[in-house]
Amino acid sequence: LNLFKYIFISIIILFFFTKLYFYSFYFSAMLQGVEVLCNLPILYIFKDTYQLHPGNLYYPNL
Repeated sequence: LNLFKYIFISIIILFFFTKLYFYSFYFSAMLQGVEVLCNLPILYIFKDTYQLHPGNLYYPNL
């Protein structure tokens, strides 16, 4: 999928051109942003096929 390739290239460019990876706080915040960016296309792909049962919100172990 070309979308993941473009997201990965943009993350690499962001990582090397913003000097924020020297600080652990900014590095952890950037990793959280990367997780969100990687989850958005996955949620968009599976938004029509994924079904959530309302009972799972109250009883997640069942």
